Amino acid sequence: MVKLLLGLACLLFAALLAVALWPTRTLPLQTPADLSGPRWSTRGEYLALAGNCGGCHTAQGGQPFAGGLALPTPIGTLYSTNITPSRVQGIGAYSLEDFDRALRHGIAADGSSLYPAMPYPSMRT
Repeated sequence: MVKLLLGLACLLFAALLAVALWPTRTLPLQTPADLSGPRWSTRGEYLALAGNCGGCHTAQGGQPFAGGLALPTPIGTLYSTNITPSRVQGIGAYSLEDFDRALRHGIAADGSSLYPAMPYPSMRT
């Protein structure tokens, strides 16, 4: 009986692990021909404010979106990254596809993992 219960528990654990690690699907990006100009800049600012990106990416007393906020977690303290338009220190050199992978899949442009902080669950749709 104990072996049966242990076997069922292992099977349940394996099933839950498979569901948790199953690759997610997101809708393909429909890239506009030109992302420059005030229309897209205003829309990006609106989305960053609506998504409260500054809540995690702005340290107390720091520059907006410049990162450095300490986020205590059970596995240690994480520090938020710089998401300013800086091409050197921020995400200004990211392509739209790089940004999508970071936001919705938790993979930085250099291929490193942003987990466990990103992807934030509400950003995956």
